[in-house]
Amino acid sequence: MSLDQGLLEGIFFQRDPSIEEDMPPRFGILRHARTVWNASGRIQGQQDSPLTEDGRQDAERWARLLTRWKWDRLLASDLGRALETGHRIASIIDIPVDSDARLREMDWGIWTGLTMPEIRAHFPLIWEKASSGDWSFSPPQGERYLDVHRRATAALLDAANRYPDQRILVVCHEGTLKCLYYHPQSRRPSSGPIPPMQSGCLHFFDIDSQGLYLFRPNALILSEPAPMRSDTSR
Repeated sequence: MSLDQGLLEGIFFQRDPSIEEDMPPRFGILRHARTVWNASGRIQGQQDSPLTEDGRQDAERWARLLTRWKWDRLLASDLGRALETGHRIASIIDIPVDSDARLREMDWGIWTGLTMPEIRAHFPLIWEKASSGDWSFSPPQGERYLDVHRRATAALLDAANRYPDQRILVVCHEGTLKCLYYHPQSRRPSSGPIPPMQSGCLHFFDIDSQGLYLFRPNALILSEPAPMRSDTSR
């Protein structure tokens, strides 16, 4: 069973009809634009590589799509690829940018810099656990999925407390976003199972008395959806 399949079972999302279409919830979260290591299929983790020229152009194009809603500020991971994506978007939307290290990509330990075929070839048994949906999994010398979820959630809740009336765009990483998207705490048992998380989309999250939850998955297609992978490594 893939990670996506393992974490998807039984997850539900909440869609509040009282929220107008032109009024987003507290957070719109997206992954950074394409990087050099993305193009070569290498796990970046908490290392970094620059955006490609296509990635830079994508970030500016996304900004124009995102102007359909009113945003008050942008919050990015402090890794260079997320910050550059965030600044390119924010310069067009004309909003301030903050960063938070807790939104970083998962630390993939000794797997950082490897490709998925290399990991499957050299660590087949560990990779099987990585793909099982076990929240306690961590790559060798790396970070647990559960800890990624905890720190990213704390960053968003803190931002909501600092800016109680603001709507915030968040630029982070695929692994971080998947941990937020699929974690059981993101469930609200109201209106059916969520679809798999699509790459290249904006996802809406909100806050209620229980905490952070997935409000609307795949809310806006920013780029053509890529085939879903079984890893969370970007």
